[in-house]
Amino acid sequence: MIKDIYQPRKLISLWDMMQILGSYAPSFLDALTVEKEYVKKKILTGNAKPGLASVKDRERAIQLFDFASHWCKSLKLDKADSRIYRFRIDSLNAQSLIRYAPIHAELCSLRQAIISELEERKFVFIPLAKVEFFEKAALFGKRINYRFPSAKLDIKAAGNCLALDLPTAAIFHLMRVVEIGLRALARQLKVKIKNTPLEYAEWNRIITEIEKKIEVMRQMPRGPKKETELVFYRDLVGAFNAFKDVWRNNVMHTRGTYNEHEALGVFERVRGFMQRLANKVSE
Repeated sequence: MIKDIYQPRKLISLWDMMQILGSYAPSFLDALTVEKEYVKKKILTGNAKPGLASVKDRERAIQLFDFASHWCKSLKLDKADSRIYRFRIDSLNAQSLIRYAPIHAELCSLRQAIISELEERKFVFIPLAKVEFFEKAALFGKRINYRFPSAKLDIKAAGNCLALDLPTAAIFHLMRVVEIGLRALARQLKVKIKNTPLEYAEWNRIITEIEKKIEVMRQMPRGPKKETELVFYRDLVGAFNAFKDVWRNNVMHTRGTYNEHEALGVFERVRGFMQRLANKVSE
């Protein structure tokens, strides 16, 4: 169960956390404490060979440390697991009988090492209302992923930023998505930028050249189909200019920061825009 849950960027429910760290971890640490007290008692009471562990107690210690190693591997507690490995090699696998004192010392140190390494593991809480944005592969719909495949990573990243309260970063990724749409439209209209590959051209130059193409279309014989296309392209150009002036330039040139409400609004605008764009344009 632990191995399945411990995956980077995987959502872990509060119930999972309670099950693992609220029940399993304390139970295991309690087992180490019980064993530590058992060994301490053996040291204090003594036996026929003072300080030497019996074969039964030696096997008992080996089993406990082997289980500890398995448990540490499950939670990827590498430092604690390495400590167990060294102790098993140096002491428990020795030919001579081991003494109780080293076992007791290692149990004390191992418990603290596990607690320290668990404290290093950090988790971020995602409010229920934002879970829908985290690590989702098709936040704009599968159709957008299909028609604009190079935008998939930025759409996903924008969602993760919204989930993790990084609104300005979310808008940054959303503007990258819009830029992918802008260049796709320019290619469809066969826009050329003098002495500059389209991938390196500035938004303003691309938009200007797109407007020139639309003007050429406007001067051609008109009809219902042509009028529909002109309205479609003019609407796109207006949206591109709005994205550029209101958000893209500000976020790219560090002239603005945004709050959660603003980022959610931009997310909805960009999603709607890309869905409209996909009606006639693709990469």
